Amino acid sequence: METNDIARDAQQQPVTATTASAQPEPQVHAFEFRGATAEYFKIWLVNVLLSIVTLGLYSPWATVRTRRYFHGNTVLAGARFDYHANPRSILVARVILVVFIVGGSIIAGDDALRAGAYSSLVFILLPWAMARGFAFNARNASYRGIRFDFARRYRRLYLIFAPAIAAVVASNAFVAAHALQPQSEAWNPWGTTVLLFAAAAVLFVSAPFTVRAYHRFKAEQHRLGRVAFMFRTPKLRMYMCALWLIPLCALALFAGIAWVFLSAAWLHAMLGMDDAVAVYIILLALALIIAYLLLTSLLFQLYWRGVSAKQSRIVCSVSVWRFALAIRFVNLIASLLTLGLAIPWARIRRAKYLAAHLAVEVDAQALDSLVADAAPPDGAFGEALAASEGFDFDVGLI
Repeated sequence: METNDIARDAQQQPVTATTASAQPEPQVHAFEFRGATAEYFKIWLVNVLLSIVTLGLYSPWATVRTRRYFHGNTVLAGARFDYHANPRSILVARVILVVFIVGGSIIAGDDALRAGAYSSLVFILLPWAMARGFAFNARNASYRGIRFDFARRYRRLYLIFAPAIAAVVASNAFVAAHALQPQSEAWNPWGTTVLLFAAAAVLFVSAPFTVRAYHRFKAEQHRLGRVAFMFRTPKLRMYMCALWLIPLCALALFAGIAWVFLSAAWLHAMLGMDDAVAVYIILLALALIIAYLLLTSLLFQLYWRGVSAKQSRIVCSVSVWRFALAIRFVNLIASLLTLGLAIPWARIRRAKYLAAHLAVEVDAQALDSLVADAAPPDGAFGEALAASEGFDFDVGLI
């Protein structure tokens, strides 16, 4: 059934000019994930216990073991992926990150001026950290012995996030200016309101452009050896995807408020007002989580449907609603109810679903030539370059 979904989706998705002009019938190679919950549960349990015993120092080795397991059990056209990261490099990077976070928090303290400066510095460094993280994970992954790569074009990434960074820095600067203002002078709440509204407006207007530019950047900077990837998702579709979360969040917010006011009387009688507020917060949090899962699942679908390479493209038959609710939301609830014991089951379940609904469509006899063209002239250079990195950036969710 799932293979038929991929084949049907391959026919429905528009093909590129390169694919359309090819004479041979294109072939669809589906991904496979051969991992098992019982097998991964042992790895996960050892990782958790050793990370606790070593106060987190083992976490880089746990990360590498986990990624090697998932990469090694992912198969495409009979060949497995692999992961080669050095845990010591990750450990050094994480120690530096912890020192930066803890040190910055201590220095900032309760001082609004220092806190604003530290917050601005974090946002300024974020694109740099993202680029290094993408490069690290790409250069330590391989397929058929060929390393992936990622071009760290910091200037382009900073241009993408410039509106968001400017809005945050301007807001922090205003707060700092207010903190330096003599207490004898009256505080003008209208100025704060206007500034916050202006910052929110900048983020609102720039969000659709930022989302698409970010996904395009992430796809087109990746390489498999010498073969570059492309991103061809229509602009309007990505823009609408970024905008639809706003009314959805507003609807969830107003629905939660209405429910609390309509039910306040019997809630107060049965639970007490404090519990009523807690119920409202829980329902609102659930609504926002569902909205977030739907949005990111839609972005996931659009992203992979737009990725292509030389005489090939990704075929994605992922259902937004099923992936968001039946897979990710159920995984999250199961993990919470079991106090984390269901995390291995949830991760294996997610990986199996994605593998069953992702495939690579290539021209006949093109996969071998694609891999041959991808081979770099010097594999040792790629390994040395990956080993010199250590910044790990991963925000994956269950």
